[in-house]
Amino acid sequence: MLEWVAGAEFDRLLVDTVTATYPAHERDRFVEHFRGLLRLWVKDSAGLSPPDSRTRSTLAWRRG
Repeated sequence: MLEWVAGAEFDRLLVDTVTATYPAHERDRFVEHFRGLLRLWVKDSAGLSPPDSRTRSTLAWRRG
């Protein structure tokens, strides 16, 4: 689950959902807000199980 949420496919789903839900002038703010919340969730959850280097590298790429 963590790998999927941290991956590009889930990020596209997030962006598509925000685009369909929020007005254009709020989209960038909400995409970044939800990405931040998801990064924290993945980071916190990854601490409960053995770390996966692919999850960390994908998240680092998104911080861009």
